[in-house]
Amino acid sequence: MIQEFREGKLDEFYQDVSRYDTPAHISIEELKRIFNQSERSKITCMHFDDEITMQMAECVGFNVARVKGLRELER
Repeated sequence: MIQEFREGKLDEFYQDVSRYDTPAHISIEELKRIFNQSERSKITCMHFDDEITMQMAECVGFNVARVKGLRELER
């Protein structure tokens, strides 16, 4: 998928992210290593294990998936 992204075959993609490498999620550090700053704005991170990892992703230039209207659904 990385090659297709860099060849322009994918405009953007979504990626599960964790603070640490797991079988299902890539670590934020590994994601930073793979993608340069200009590529990061086209990648949306999701399924974080904690708030800190989500903030880390935003700070280094990745987009973060959010559920709109979640507060209304909780009522």
